[in-house]
Amino acid sequence: MSFGSGGSGGELAIAESFNGLFYTTLRASIDPKLQRRFVGAVVNSWRGLLIALSCLALRLVAIWIYRLTFHPLAKYPGPWLAKVSDLYGAYYNARRQLHIETEKGHRRWGPLIRQGPDKLVFNSATALHDVYSSNEVQQKSYGYTTMIPAPGAYNISTAVDKGIHKHKRKVLSQGFSD
Repeated sequence: MSFGSGGSGGELAIAESFNGLFYTTLRASIDPKLQRRFVGAVVNSWRGLLIALSCLALRLVAIWIYRLTFHPLAKYPGPWLAKVSDLYGAYYNARRQLHIETEKGHRRWGPLIRQGPDKLVFNSATALHDVYSSNEVQQKSYGYTTMIPAPGAYNISTAVDKGIHKHKRKVLSQGFSD
């Protein structure tokens, strides 16, 4: 089967509209059975794409509804976009303005704001004391290891291991004590 470069039998016609969906039809001198099969495959692929996009949109809406109403942190104030997505923090962090937006949020909503789907930001001495003077055993996030300048070159901020952190803190505390 060949498609000629000229003549009415081998031309390719595109962009026929059917119920708002665009699909391509092939008008050539080929077997009508094969032509119906081709058109059916194109229409089915558009339907499949439409179904996949609809499912994705439905999933996003369901996640947003959950995060705005049923999430354990839903009662805390903060920007709408920050409640449903981490894009709020990523956007302002990329612009190097997150600290300014955080301060604006504290002025608008008070000492406790929601700045991500699962992130609360506190701005009070009581919260600072409660968070940092806790006797609970807490593991530092392994995200801090991404800031290590060279393998094994830990500082007090990037040391995830409690023993290394304790040693670094002990050395630094000597400079701050009487």
